[in-house]
Amino acid sequence: MRRLWKYVRLKNWKTPISGYAETGGASDVSATLEGVPALSGSPEKEARMETLNTERASERGGGFSPPVGTDISEFRPFDGVRVSEEEYWEKYYEYAGPDDRIFEWNNGVLEEKPMGDHLSYLTSDWFHTLLKQYLEACPVAEIFGTDMGFRLLLPHKAVIRRPDLSLVLNTNPIRFGPLDRSYSGVFDICIEFLSDSTKADIERDTKHKHSEYAFGGVGEYYILDRLGKETAFYRLGPRGFYLPILPASGGIIRSSVLPGFQFREADLYTRPSLIKMAEDAVYKAFVLRDWQAERGRADNAEKKTEKAEKKAERAEKKVEAERRKVERAEKKAERAVETERKKVERAEKKAEAERRKVERAEKKAEAERKKAERAVKAERRKVERAEKKAEAERKKAEGAVKAEREKARKLAEKLRALGIDPESP
Repeated sequence: MRRLWKYVRLKNWKTPISGYAETGGASDVSATLEGVPALSGSPEKEARMETLNTERASERGGGFSPPVGTDISEFRPFDGVRVSEEEYWEKYYEYAGPDDRIFEWNNGVLEEKPMGDHLSYLTSDWFHTLLKQYLEACPVAEIFGTDMGFRLLLPHKAVIRRPDLSLVLNTNPIRFGPLDRSYSGVFDICIEFLSDSTKADIERDTKHKHSEYAFGGVGEYYILDRLGKETAFYRLGPRGFYLPILPASGGIIRSSVLPGFQFREADLYTRPSLIKMAEDAVYKAFVLRDWQAERGRADNAEKKTEKAEKKAERAEKKVEAERRKVERAEKKAERAVETERKKVERAEKKAEAERRKVERAEKKAEAERKKAERAVKAERRKVERAEKKAEAERKKAEGAVKAEREKARKLAEKLRALGIDPESP
């Protein structure tokens, strides 16, 4: 699949062939290829192309298709042209023609990587982002795109392939220089986003590259089809043949080349956001780890604030309990005094003969009163100490709450500066 951000060229599929030639399209390019056989197809080939285009449009639920009777080679005039390997490296590997094309070389024959559609772009962008997230968390390899080619010398031929995505492990003995424009070793992982413009394009990814990458020693090969029909995952077996990577429970694909790298196959088609993946156990170990740490700190700050608020609430309840206790003590003391007063009044009504007895009773009542007053004073002092202590606890709690809220506010500002809404779920 050619680099997908060049997808705008697909608008030319809507243009009649005559208009395409007038704007300097395939006819102009073909005119420069002296000695190359005509690239237009036979009537049988045109019929096959029309049938294929109809099937593809049906699979996509509509969308673009070439004009009826159009040979796709009109849009890919270099495809199938025979060139030497030296000429390929000199003219076609870094092709600088009027339009952007990417070529591979298959044992003397140019193979143009087809243009992908927007859904393929979304799939590749999501998977590329996932790989970059993994490599940021676990920097065990370098990742490359379609600009980077590598040569495979196979038993029966030589090819130069340019996978849509590829990875080279840090342990790979063939290193990659910062100024290199091709890789002289063998990639450890190759990823192709299925090109399905023609049956030959499909077979190139699913059959030819499958065998080439296996014989060449590519550790893992992924074919990602945005429609899900041809999606497949392979790892190199001990005998040098590809074995399917079978999904684990939940449809999880786990790499044996990248330790800890895994993804849910169904997510290739739903493409969940990074935040959702950071909250998913499948991806949590390597997606948005900095964001997860910041969120954890924010959660801890919120928990501390809640803890301080609960502590202040408990202190307030304790003060209220002490106040009620003092009220009960005061009422009890008042009732005791009232009881003694009535008792004295009854004693005074008795005969004078009982005066001494009354006087003793009065003294006793006075003693009880003083004792009660001392008790009241003691309780009041206790309450005052409790109220002062509670006030100190309240002020301390308010200070802690304010500090935690300020910390949470600064953390929220930091998250907003990073472009993350702190209140988002």
